[in-house]
Amino acid sequence: MSKSTIIAAGLGIALLNVACDGGKDRAKESSATSTTSRIESTKPSPRKDAGVTRATSPNSKSYTIGDVDPRFGITKRKLLRLIDEAIQVWEKPVHVKLFRYDSAADLKINMQFDERQASVIEAKRLRSHITLNGKSFNELKQRYDSQIELVEAREEQFKSEEAEFNGRLDKYNYEVETWNNKGGVPPDKIEAVDRERSRLEFLKRDVDHQRVELNEAISSVNELADSIKEIAAKYNLAVEYYNDEFITVREFEKGVWNGRVINIFEFENDNDLRITLVHELGHVLGFGHVDDPKAIMYYKLGKQNIRHLRLTEEDRKLLFAKFPPP
Repeated sequence: MSKSTIIAAGLGIALLNVACDGGKDRAKESSATSTTSRIESTKPSPRKDAGVTRATSPNSKSYTIGDVDPRFGITKRKLLRLIDEAIQVWEKPVHVKLFRYDSAADLKINMQFDERQASVIEAKRLRSHITLNGKSFNELKQRYDSQIELVEAREEQFKSEEAEFNGRLDKYNYEVETWNNKGGVPPDKIEAVDRERSRLEFLKRDVDHQRVELNEAISSVNELADSIKEIAAKYNLAVEYYNDEFITVREFEKGVWNGRVINIFEFENDNDLRITLVHELGHVLGFGHVDDPKAIMYYKLGKQNIRHLRLTEEDRKLLFAKFPPP
């Protein structure tokens, strides 16, 4: 079972000093840091990229919502949103509209309740009663889900600020080294160089502090993951951990494209339903299965990153062969 990775600290940072005593350097040290009850809408909501013009493919497919069994506990409005997000996974790489909503379309996306979703619901119910040190499986899972979202956001911010810092540091060190090689920083530049050095030292302390806090958050998430794994092992739960998600590993039998309609039979959560929709919409576009276990068009769910869906190289080959990018 994989875990979030602790971000290692770098070798520390030592800024180049300014030579201002007749051309002699006070010190030159290399730097290195880590790379660390109302009426629902019957149409999809406007996309966030609604201002971007996309040509419509002559082979685009019209779709609509068909039967949605209320026992799934999902509204048509939410289903439309998840369908639209799934469609964008295929459309964005080619900048072409491959699907369009039409309430009278023959292609319907149905939510058909049977023993499969009933089993999912029962499994959730049973998990809610399974405890470890007074904490239920579902409670631990909910805490994990909320914390991993925060950790991912903080890690993204940390990497961005660290990259900005490293770029600024490299520029500073290059400029100072250039001046030192020419005999020293000119007197009229010394104040600006010292000011930038002080600013970089402050930013370095801030980056180091963020790294420590982020690693503490990662450790907390990993402890939750260990607890969930312990419960799963103790009670023989059919759950695995892949790419920051606890999911049941199974073939894509939870959704079927039969050549006329898409029938969805089961899903665990929004991410699970979204990847099922992307997979079945791929079949609608004429794509078959591929051999890469991480691909969306692989026959089995398991290794894909369902939290952050991305087409793999094999997925893109299928897409570009039929819809060449501009």
